[in-house]
Amino acid sequence: MVEIAHHPIKDLEILECYQYPTVENLCGTIATVVTDKTPFVINWVDGVAFSYMPQPPRTEWLIRERLKGRIYWLSVVYALMPNYRERLKAGKLDIRLVKTLNPLLQQVGKWLKDKKGTTYTT
Repeated sequence: MVEIAHHPIKDLEILECYQYPTVENLCGTIATVVTDKTPFVINWVDGVAFSYMPQPPRTEWLIRERLKGRIYWLSVVYALMPNYRERLKAGKLDIRLVKTLNPLLQQVGKWLKDKKGTTYTT
């Protein structure tokens, strides 16, 4: 019989966090770096739309950190969006929004909402 172990994340370090004035501004920025052939999803939690860029564990140090329960995100970009919509348009780009059920992403969305403008604003 195989033993199965679960090592949940205990700590998330966000290196940069930017709040956009509107979700349209957020999508416009995303549209400048994503092509219409690249699937892209924005997470939505409790009135906040956000996307993040994780730091892949490519070094021994990052792997050790992950084994201790710590992960790093290079950046999070977000905007307040009180009402959920399944899709947003940014030019020709169709961006899908997902009401995430992931517990970590739900915590991040609530944390961003509670920040109330204390992050850098572009």
